[in-house]
Amino acid sequence: MERTSRSRREKEKIDVSFVIVTWNSENEIGNCLSSIFSEVSCSFEAIVVDNASSDSTLEVIKKFPETKLIANSENLKFARGTNQGLQISQGKFKMLLNPDTILTKNSIEKLITFLEENEKVGAVAPKLLNLDKSIQPSCRRFPTFRTLFFEMFLLSRIFPKSNFFSSYKMPNFTHNETCEVDQPQGAALLVKNQVLEEIGLLDENFPMFFNDVDFCFRIKRAKWKIYFLAESEVLHVKGASIYKVRKKMIKALHESFFDYLKKHYPQEKLLLQLSKPLLYFTSKLRSVFV
Repeated sequence: MERTSRSRREKEKIDVSFVIVTWNSENEIGNCLSSIFSEVSCSFEAIVVDNASSDSTLEVIKKFPETKLIANSENLKFARGTNQGLQISQGKFKMLLNPDTILTKNSIEKLITFLEENEKVGAVAPKLLNLDKSIQPSCRRFPTFRTLFFEMFLLSRIFPKSNFFSSYKMPNFTHNETCEVDQPQGAALLVKNQVLEEIGLLDENFPMFFNDVDFCFRIKRAKWKIYFLAESEVLHVKGASIYKVRKKMIKALHESFFDYLKKHYPQEKLLLQLSKPLLYFTSKLRSVFV
């Protein structure tokens, strides 16, 4: 009993656990960790899970000795790596963070305050900015079969401002106002520990893509709200790791899109049958033009 009470008190001393998964991130992880240790004023722990990087990522991480490092001997992919970090985390809040992000002053404290002041909100995401400080659109509605067909037949690109053809991408949302959203990008997402206790960890059936979409869907299904907080800003070098193996990532993205639809809309058997070959064809076509 005494050991359990001590463990609980230790956890309560940590406000937020940063969980970061790296893979050949030598050019990004140093700036990310540096921003955590220089810009965060609340109590925290930084946990990095490295998926067998072949570059100098580990050497860069070790320059920050306070960081808790899990060095995998093989690439376990993003979802499993994140879950490894979450399982050893002890913070009151969990911050899922990409290695290609850079925190700004008080960005985390603003997110924490928002969750503390809003009982029914289970997760909150900051505004993502490009390095030139321009806004990086980061919020979307949950995808459906209609989303798939409009994306595959380029109708969303032909009519980018249409609330019908491009509804998924929230074309009229300026990202300058705080509001409830379906699915903020998983590059930076602060989650209450209670939410994880209720819905569980990331679904490892989505190893690279759509694990954040599925995670947000499950949060909302459990009656929690998700918010975008415009006052909190984080820099994001979009897709830094993905572009290194772009063809493989395109294939994985399309496969995960289908798996997401199959998981959450199993009753739509005909639409699923139509979707799979369409996604396969589009994946091959996009790979040609990479």
